Amino acid sequence: MEYYLSVKGIAYVIPQKISQLLKGGVILDAKKAYVRCGKTLKKIKTTKSTSYTRKGLTTGKDYKYKVVANTKVNGKTVVMAKSFTVHTLAGKYNSKYTVARKVTAKKTSLLLSTGKTTQLLASTAKAKAGRSLLPTTRAAKYRYVSTNKNVAKVSRTGKVTAVGNGTCKIRILALNSVYTNVNVTVK
Repeated sequence: MEYYLSVKGIAYVIPQKISQLLKGGVILDAKKAYVRCGKTLKKIKTTKSTSYTRKGLTTGKDYKYKVVANTKVNGKTVVMAKSFTVHTLAGKYNSKYTVARKVTAKKTSLLLSTGKTTQLLASTAKAKAGRSLLPTTRAAKYRYVSTNKNVAKVSRTGKVTAVGNGTCKIRILALNSVYTNVNVTVK
């Protein structure tokens, strides 16, 4: 089970930590979306819904978002999990840059023995041909998330390490949160 919050059509995947907490019977009572305001992130919406549309965006302007999931514990707000910061453009491109339309992994499935490693490779299809992707000075070109770190963990650079028997997915996310999955089986 994964938790999603969509902001202006962008799906944010809250890490596995949320799934573990939900299975443990913790119920979310609030989720927050943040948007860039200058160089800082400020709260723009608190919602109990799984979607939010940000209106009044300037076409071609770049924005960054972050989703934070909270719950109340003994009357205090506790952060349960945070999404990656997502960098995107309103309208998907401007005169210089564009965002990812699709991420494709070189291998869509991996079979590994415990303790073995492999490097993930991916490519990105642009939303607008002839434009550069948003620069990686904002964040890494790809970010990686394992759905089960007890089966396989993944480094910031996409190096997968088989930890224990089982199956999981490694998600490869572009700056604007467009992603693909790689199925991992460890025996």
